Amino acid sequence: MSTPLVVQLKNRPCAVIGGGKVAQRKIRHLLAQQAAVTVISPDLTDGLKKDAGNFSYYPDSVLESDVLQKTCERLNLDWSRFFLLVAATDSPALNETTARHLSQYIPLINVVDSQELSSFFFPSVLDRGRLKIAVTTSGASPILASKIRAHLSGTFGPEYGPYVDYLAALRTGLQKRERDPVQRKNILEQETTFPPPSRFENH
Repeated sequence: MSTPLVVQLKNRPCAVIGGGKVAQRKIRHLLAQQAAVTVISPDLTDGLKKDAGNFSYYPDSVLESDVLQKTCERLNLDWSRFFLLVAATDSPALNETTARHLSQYIPLINVVDSQELSSFFFPSVLDRGRLKIAVTTSGASPILASKIRAHLSGTFGPEYGPYVDYLAALRTGLQKRERDPVQRKNILEQETTFPPPSRFENH
């Protein structure tokens, strides 16, 4: 069984093995969360080559399943320092070997296209600033998760970004000037509406 969690990745060391298109999506997602990303791959997509200044890169050319142990030793990486790892090569055998070998050091591992080997999944996220709606099928059908997210985007439009910012500022202000918790809650209940007031639609 899996349970949704919201994890703070800022400055946390994260490793990605692979440099193809799938790895690129994972790497860019981690970078967007301000994670400290390390990439291990014999090559990178053109897009990742342009982003190379934003992550640590080990251009290992013999990253194959039968020599993974030697690769780990040669790179001399302290695997236990990584918060999570993504195995995103185009070799299922290498991804599996990576997950099984490194799970003793890194508890959070995502193996692309493998529910069984993954200890966490990347959800499909509708991002509206501080409001983030994550949809996951626990790896069963990423396409369905993406379609549900697209459907929700019609209900939760861009206006939710500034609206949530407004509610956050209101809550912070009330905590400073209103001592009565019941009154604070009443004000927040009155100001929190669904959908947001129309004045936020053009922000």
